[in-house]
Amino acid sequence: MSMQTREEPEKVVAGGGAPPRVSIGLPVYNGENYMAAAIEGVLGQSFTDLELIIADDASTDRTAEICRDYAARDARVRYHCNATNRGAAPNYNNLVKLARGEYFKWIAHDDVITPDYLIKSVEALDRQPEAVVAHTQIRVIDKDGCELTLYDNALPLTTQPRASDRFAGVVLDRYAHHAFFGLFRMEALRRTRLHRSYAGGDRALVATLALLGPFVHVHEPLYWQRHHPDRYFVKVSARERAAWHDRENTMIVASPLWTLYKDLIWGVRTHVGDRDERMRCYKHLARWWSFDLNGVRVAVELVEPVAPWATGTALAVKRFFAGSKDEALSSEEHKR
Repeated sequence: MSMQTREEPEKVVAGGGAPPRVSIGLPVYNGENYMAAAIEGVLGQSFTDLELIIADDASTDRTAEICRDYAARDARVRYHCNATNRGAAPNYNNLVKLARGEYFKWIAHDDVITPDYLIKSVEALDRQPEAVVAHTQIRVIDKDGCELTLYDNALPLTTQPRASDRFAGVVLDRYAHHAFFGLFRMEALRRTRLHRSYAGGDRALVATLALLGPFVHVHEPLYWQRHHPDRYFVKVSARERAAWHDRENTMIVASPLWTLYKDLIWGVRTHVGDRDERMRCYKHLARWWSFDLNGVRVAVELVEPVAPWATGTALAVKRFFAGSKDEALSSEEHKR
């Protein structure tokens, strides 16, 4: 990845006044299809002490027009447009820098939160000051808003007092990344590396947060994820995935899974002071290699740049022997 200095986003509309309790960051690129529904869901919250910050990654469709219209009508909306397309990870992270709230949440342009999402999530975090994130059940919807499935997303180990147990609850659960779209305590979020620029960067963030404190789960489907044909996960090549996360990723230098593993080690070394707890975390990381065939997946990713067919072949073999995951819950498919 190039280390050149990035451009700061162009500020189009900015809010003022006292900081809100909640900041919601909406990263988007060419989101005219579902953008209005996502914005309406935020502005229609029963909890009103919020700001909505939209980071437009140099869209070429009607996204800017839609966002400016909402910003003109509601002072809680702040709209920023990048001068050039930077990629998902820098766009996500810039929203945290712009946020002023005690709590923070990312929302994808094609997802929706129900009217009581914030009031119930804020109440959950207020009741449990040591908790670092509140997350809810997930209702998966199709392109027209019809329900496809309901996912509980409870992650029971993440509520435990011991950091190593919470860490295991994330690294050994294939769907733990969905907590990435929970409501974060900003103080804890800013102690992480935020969204790293590779496929799996969301998992690294969630795992780091698990080391910092417990999660709290709201047992209601207040967050709706949209399943539609234009999601991120249809980008199948390593180069395409890398560029989606960060436009400065001009070449493939490592397996994303191997990079994730190194970030998990960094999280343990940085945030776990007790030696025995660190050793328990490392034992879970040793188990990680066999979990979901991660060792095989790393090997396949390392040869993909010279054998682009490797990932597709390995996936077909895995599905033949182990069946297919529910596509509606595929990793990172709803971002941006």
